Amino acid sequence: MKTALEKKLLPCVSVALSLLLSGCATFAELRPADLRIANVWHATVPHGGKTSSLVSWWSTFNDPSLTSLIGYAEEENPSLASAAADIEKARATLASARASLFPGLDGSASVTRSGTDGDAYNRIAASTTSSGGLDASWEIDLFGKTRQKSEAAQLRVHE
Repeated sequence: MKTALEKKLLPCVSVALSLLLSGCATFAELRPADLRIANVWHATVPHGGKTSSLVSWWSTFNDPSLTSLIGYAEEENPSLASAAADIEKARATLASARASLFPGLDGSASVTRSGTDGDAYNRIAASTTSSGGLDASWEIDLFGKTRQKSEAAQLRVHE
């Protein structure tokens, strides 16, 4: 027979556990930011349209601080090769994240042959040992962590 305390405690614990577990669930869908960019830019061209004078436009301000900052930015800015490497890294991360959604399979095999020198009767003892193994694993995505990692990796590729 249950006591009055046990009868009140069970529903309270059940509600608390339900609230705790519901905090682990996420329902928000990850989407890239919506950028609105105009198809055509309408502005007057400075310096009469001479593009050669736009090469160092900041020098017209005669500000040594601005000049040094732009020089620093030009030196530290990643090259196209570096940007391409970052994209490949993001794609590899995406492939790894997607692979974790599926079961994994691993196998191994080995064969060993050994022998001993002859005994008093010149008999040679030889033995062959072989072994193999197969391992299958799969992480159940109970709370959506693996799926969210995959979605986040997908967004990093599109950045």
